[in-house]
Amino acid sequence: QIFIVSHKTRYPYIGERHDLHIAARHWLRDHGLISSKNLGIGESQTYFELTKEAKLSRIGDLNCDIFIDDLPEFLLEPMFPIRTKRILFDPKRRNIDLNDIEVVTSWFDALELAGSIWC
Repeated sequence: QIFIVSHKTRYPYIGERHDLHIAARHWLRDHGLISSKNLGIGESQTYFELTKEAKLSRIGDLNCDIFIDDLPEFLLEPMFPIRTKRILFDPKRRNIDLNDIEVVTSWFDALELAGSIWC
């Protein structure tokens, strides 16, 4: 199964008040990333957590084999689930030498790496 787990505040800190979680779900749906027969990611497999700690907890609760994120500091969190393989999405190769964290530069590479881990 594939899950989307994100950390996002519900409302902007400044400007017009609107629900960022709803906007993100609409964007994902409009771009065919959720409720898509091709990817198989359902609305119930999409989580927007209000805090970094809640995001870490969700990854652990889902018992994820791998987790892909674009923030190295998140993947380096001390509370990151031990059994989950961490993968950094870094298209511009800005981060080097991240110890045990795999780095991918495209979603194609991420899927290829994930496939090699699952097989």
